[in-house]
Amino acid sequence: MPGGEEPPVNPVTQGSAKINIGEALSVAVTYLNRSLGSWIGMTLLLFVAMVIVTVGGGVLAVTSLGPENLEGLNSNAVPTAEEVGTLFSVIGFLLVGNLIVSFFMQVLLLRGGFEVVDGRSVAFGSFFKINRWGSLVGVYLVSAILSALAVLPGFVLVIIGATMVGNESAAGVAVLVFGYVVLLALAIFVQPLVSVMPMTVMDGRATALESPVVSWRLIKPQFWMMLLATIVVSIISAAGALLFYVGMIYTIPLAMIMQVHIYRQILGGRRVVQAPPVQQAPPQF
Repeated sequence: MPGGEEPPVNPVTQGSAKINIGEALSVAVTYLNRSLGSWIGMTLLLFVAMVIVTVGGGVLAVTSLGPENLEGLNSNAVPTAEEVGTLFSVIGFLLVGNLIVSFFMQVLLLRGGFEVVDGRSVAFGSFFKINRWGSLVGVYLVSAILSALAVLPGFVLVIIGATMVGNESAAGVAVLVFGYVVLLALAIFVQPLVSVMPMTVMDGRATALESPVVSWRLIKPQFWMMLLATIVVSIISAAGALLFYVGMIYTIPLAMIMQVHIYRQILGGRRVVQAPPVQQAPPQF
């Protein structure tokens, strides 16, 4: 729902603005605490879904292989083809399940971020005000492809370095380390683009295929500041892991609201929703 059709109930940012990370953090804390129950409830629900998927993978492994076979897999014995197939099935279940839950976490919490940043109160149902599910699935696929292409040079260097190390080449270690550095640098470098892409789709400014170009035009004038903001948001999101992961119930929503507020900053404020034209009554004779 592009910016939402409901009118704002709180003041919203207007006019041109540069990226201000401190302001984004302050605003995010205020908005999150204002509707803390709704945010915590939604985040807990998504975490529970992730736990269910993980436990389901463990149950699938036990029921498929049996406890005695699982113990055997920890030894040096060569696993059978059936055991290997079952392991791949379990890994696939865990991977796909967690990707689906992560997608819903991103989309639903971003929707909540748009609601509060655009000046509206957030209730539990606010997270589900989405009518672009197909485009959002598409934009996450496009962003995954772009991320993979971006890190490809570093990945190739890592493979070359590992091969050289295996052949006992003296330069192999240097190439391997350099490859990891390039891989990490490219992965970080592409993050501002892929983080903005879903928001342009949710905001109704681009389709999934248009989002890379639209997002690049938005972040290009302030790319380095946007890169710094993306790193800070990622650190804040992960900071909750220091409190036995319980803190992430707070820090992940906080990071999402920050992300949307920064997006609104590079746009220059809240998205204006045009009112429908007033229909004039027919002349009376």
